[in-house]
Amino acid sequence: MSDPPAKAVIFDVGGVLIHMDWKEYDRFAVERGLPEREWLRILHQTEEYNAWQTGRGSEAEWHASIMRELRAHLGDRSEAFIEEWLARPTPRHDPNLDLADALVGAGYTVAVLSNAGPDLREKIDETLGRTIAWHDILCSAEVGLAKPDPAIYRLAMARLSLRPAQCFFIDDIRANVAGAQEVGWTAHRFKGDYAALQADLRAHGYEW
Repeated sequence: MSDPPAKAVIFDVGGVLIHMDWKEYDRFAVERGLPEREWLRILHQTEEYNAWQTGRGSEAEWHASIMRELRAHLGDRSEAFIEEWLARPTPRHDPNLDLADALVGAGYTVAVLSNAGPDLREKIDETLGRTIAWHDILCSAEVGLAKPDPAIYRLAMARLSLRPAQCFFIDDIRANVAGAQEVGWTAHRFKGDYAALQADLRAHGYEW
């Protein structure tokens, strides 16, 4: 492969390549007996989750914390809740996957920067339903850092031999976008509007 050009696009996974609708998830949980917004807290706002996504804890410990929290609310209905949750389909943001492919084809550096467990690299093709020729997959659990810590963005630049002005980052979480901007990246908060994302990329000189 030839040397990558002086522009890069760096994608988050959950919320950007994988569709995540927390309003829908909350409705799912409330209909089954959890308080509003509790399911988000149980899944992603605990010490066990933070430890897992930064490589300090195990997936088993995170899963045990989920079940412990669920049982406090749902008792013996917790296992059925989890079975229903896992049986749900995982829709993808196909236009963003097409975009990543097109940007690779246009010769840009294209990478992933995700807060995720250590199996991300192993499972990303299966999760996305296709293979994309990423220049790098930077996973929080592998490097012991997580967005929005500025250090993880700096590490991404070091691994890809990039300067801040070369980086265009896409994430759905405000704090992660702000973290990227703090180190000098251009960053787009993706909220489901494919046309707006593509227009922003083109406004910053990307063509595909």
